[in-house]
Amino acid sequence: MKFWPLLILLLVSGIKQANVFQPRNVVPKRCEFLLKGNQIYERTCQGRYPLVAFTKYRDTLVKVGEPYSMYVSISLENVLVVQKKSPLQDCYTLEFKNSNTFHCLDTNRNETVSLDQANMFCFPFHIQLPDDLMNECLIQNEMTHHAHRLDQVVSTKRAIVHYTYGDSGAQSLRIPTRHLYHHPPPPLLILCLLRILLEERSNRKF
Repeated sequence: MKFWPLLILLLVSGIKQANVFQPRNVVPKRCEFLLKGNQIYERTCQGRYPLVAFTKYRDTLVKVGEPYSMYVSISLENVLVVQKKSPLQDCYTLEFKNSNTFHCLDTNRNETVSLDQANMFCFPFHIQLPDDLMNECLIQNEMTHHAHRLDQVVSTKRAIVHYTYGDSGAQSLRIPTRHLYHHPPPPLLILCLLRILLEERSNRKF
C-alpha cells in the first residue's frame, strides 16, 4: 500500500505532461532505445481509430474515426502507432530521427518529414494497445486472412505511440480538471505505471 501515494503522483504528473507539446527535435528519455541503430519502420495497416479502443483506453488525445497507421520495425522488435492525420501516414517506409522528424524512404519520395507539433510516448515493454489497434485495422480493411501481420505486432518487445497535431484539427491537449475526479485513470496508464514501480522495486533488491 505504501506505493499508492507514488502511483497517484505519477498519474497526475502523467496527465500534466500530456497537456503540453514536447520540445522540437527532442527524444524523450523513455524513448532513448530509439537512438540505438537505424530505426526503420514499414507500414502494415491503416485504419480509423475504433470506438472499442477509445472506450477501453480512454485516450483523450485522439478521437473516434481519426486515421491511424501501424508500423513495425524491420528488426520486428518495435511497433509504432501513428495517430491522427499526419504526413507520416503517406509514407510506407519511415526512419525515425526524433519526435518531430522522420525520413520517408519511399523510392518516389526519399525526403525528410518535419512536423510542427507532435507528441510521442514510448513503452520499453510490450503493451496491449497496438495489438488491439492492429486487430481492428485488419477487420476494417477485411484483411483478417493476413493474421501474420497481427502476429508480428503481438511479438514486438517495445511500443511507440505518436500523435501529430496541426492539420488534424486538434483544439487543445488540456484535460478539464473535472475529468480527474469524474473519470478513473486510463487502464493502460495504470498498468504501465504499476509495471514500472514493480520493476524499480525489484531492481533495488539486488
